[in-house]
Amino acid sequence: ATQAALLPQLAGTNLVESLSQLDVPIVMAQGRRDQVAPAEPAQRFYDLLTAPTKQLVWFENSAHTPQYDEPAKFRDLLLSVRSESATDVS
Repeated sequence: ATQAALLPQLAGTNLVESLSQLDVPIVMAQGRRDQVAPAEPAQRFYDLLTAPTKQLVWFENSAHTPQYDEPAKFRDLLLSVRSESATDVS
């Protein structure tokens, strides 16, 4: 029910226009084979986004769920982000 309610609104949302700046660091995990959020628009959004720090990590053998398609690489990314966050706080 939630998906049915949100998909029409999401389909009409242009993140490049509506979300050009974040005040927090961002890490994007992007599957190269993603058909839901394709690579080209994801790259364009990343390129135009302003954030204190930003990182785009490509999962070459993944579609929309890199956490399942490439779990070891995804885990390593999460551990890396966690480690960097802990260093930033110190």
